[in-house]
Formats: sequence, C-alpha cells, structure tokens
Amino acid sequence: MAETKGRGTYHILRPRPNPARLSLVIPMYNEEAVIDFLRAELVRFMGEVSAEVELILVNDGSTDRTIDKVASWAVEDRRIKVIHLSRNFGHQIASTAGLDYAAGSSRAVLASLLGWYSVPGWTSLMVVTSIVGSALLISVGILGQYLGKIYEQSKDRSLYLVSRTFNIAPLLSRRS
Repeated sequence: MAETKGRGTYHILRPRPNPARLSLVIPMYNEEAVIDFLRAELVRFMGEVSAEVELILVNDGSTDRTIDKVASWAVEDRRIKVIHLSRNFGHQIASTAGLDYAAGSSRAVLASLLGWYSVPGWTSLMVVTSIVGSALLISVGILGQYLGKIYEQSKDRSLYLVSRTFNIAPLLSRRS
C-alpha cells in the first residue's frame, strides 16, 4: 500500500467520493445577536458544497430569542433542523444531541462562538485579566530568582549541625 522512496515512507492518496449528505451540528446558547450573520454565512457555504447539506441547530436552553429565530429559519428552509433542549446542558451534551439526530454520512460539529462579541465589557475584562496574569508571572519570576539565590548560597553548606554527641568520637579525630 505504501511506496518507500529513499528514507521516507509515502502513502498513495486516493480520492474519495463526496458524501451523499453532510450534517453540520451547531450547539447554540443565547446566540440571538449573531444568528442573522451566521445564517448568511451558512447559506453561502451550503450553496458552495456539492453534497446535500443538513444543518442541525441545537438550542441549549437559551434565555433570549434564539429559539424563535432558528425556528423561523427552519420554517423557511427544510435543510434546517432544530433541537430545543429543556435547559442548558452544556455544549458537549448539545453537540451529542445534534449528532444523535444527524442523518448525514459525514458529520461535523461547529461552534457559533460569535455571541461573545456582543457581551458588554468583554474587552475590559480581558485587559484586566491580562494585566493580572502578567503581574502574577512577574511575581513568580521574582520569587524564582529569590529561591535560586537562596539555593546557590545554601548548596555548599553542611546538611546538618551536631550540637552534642554521646559515646561517639568526633569525626575529625576518627579520620586521622
């Protein structure tokens, strides 16, 4: 199966047919603000793919109007499938639910991850987090320098000091 040329091993790649149906699973949580943008991009993408595409949108217990927007999209486009979970279970469970309902011979999980653009104060939070993280790294570096100096100073010292001995001759007299 593999051809060997010189020192390396080269595998022959064989083209495989396009899948009959491609299932794209997208877990969503409070994505109301980005659904219109996501919809435009996905419709464009689905038009470029040579296979039949089904889009499975899993509403993971959103508290905004995400379910309303994706449900109306599904009414307009039969390629859109919607699963509405009873509460927020997390993106792993939402992804699993979408994969369980996927009918395509090829399946992929995508993340919308666009909702964080609309969170007020997100940039400020990231700047503060970066500053605090930098201060921690500097502190760890200073502490490391301090510990390194202590180690260098103490590595030539005796491991212990004997204050008294009983029935033992001093080490210096025993060596002579």
